[in-house]
Amino acid sequence: MMNEEYNKDKVLNYMESNFGEVKDNGTELYSVSPHCESRKKKLYINVEKGTFFCQVSRKGSGKRLYHLIMEIDGCSKKEAMAKVCGEGRYVDNHSNPDYMSYRWALEAKMSDEIVCGFTQVKINLPEHTYKLTDIPSGEDTVESHMRDKAVGILNGRCLLNGRCLPIDEMYICSRGKHANRIIIPYYDPEGKLVYFNGRYMDIVKMKKYEGPPKYLAPTKGLNSPGKSDVVYMAGTWPTDGSTIYITEGEFDAKAISIVGLNGVALGCAEISLKQYSLIKNYKFVVALDNDMVGIRAAKKICEYLLSRMSRGNIEYIHPSKGCKDWNDMLIKYGADALFKELQKTKIYR
Repeated sequence: MMNEEYNKDKVLNYMESNFGEVKDNGTELYSVSPHCESRKKKLYINVEKGTFFCQVSRKGSGKRLYHLIMEIDGCSKKEAMAKVCGEGRYVDNHSNPDYMSYRWALEAKMSDEIVCGFTQVKINLPEHTYKLTDIPSGEDTVESHMRDKAVGILNGRCLLNGRCLPIDEMYICSRGKHANRIIIPYYDPEGKLVYFNGRYMDIVKMKKYEGPPKYLAPTKGLNSPGKSDVVYMAGTWPTDGSTIYITEGEFDAKAISIVGLNGVALGCAEISLKQYSLIKNYKFVVALDNDMVGIRAAKKICEYLLSRMSRGNIEYIHPSKGCKDWNDMLIKYGADALFKELQKTKIYR
């Protein structure tokens, strides 16, 4: 019979990796819930009982913790329990503090079990999603107002100016769950839609744990990937052996592509084994944000990439002082300065 004694350290690490900041009340853990749009900590997990519950959507009633992990990761019960139970295959980070993380140690040992590439993906853009070029400007309709708002935001970020990506690659959603968002589609190397992210347009309303989330993506399922299963390649996928700049967000990857380089976004400040499998044939420049989170995460990602490479170097770079990220640098100094700065990479040692 399978051991269902949950290891709190592993549960805590899993929650932090997937849901962000966690409130620890002994045997009870709280975080943002994947089952509702609230940015408050509405997901409740009881480690001792092995249960979970979303206080908004009411999902989780009568279910075990491994059910949540099976849903989020699209894995089997055995794989889910191995991630958070006492006899799982995680390396004990307390006895080996230099090792990258519990999660990455598990991934390294499960690498032969991971299916690489985009497979069996079934996903569509949300209803009421339109290309900006398909919506008339200046008309008294919801779609036209949102179209003009999106163009203003993208122009303000210098993503529709100069050597930009075409405007017809940009979408907005006007109604429903993803309303008032710029929709950013993710494509595989064959041009098939595999994922999307919706960026909320009313920035002034976004405060920590209040209002709509800044980003809203599809719910992960058996045939639809989660954030850690995909990468966003700005523009077309380059040929194997090309150099790619690994960023956190899509707008940073777009900014890099505007100056003629290959930008790819992870969607966060960490990399999964599945994401690595999608970009493993390229040369890497880790190009995360110039803040404490980005600097620390860049080191971890460099270590992770080196642990999986048989030869070659990992290069890294951060935006120059005074710029948080690459899109910020494009806005402040322009495309030529951004291109020159991106040539100043260093070898990670």
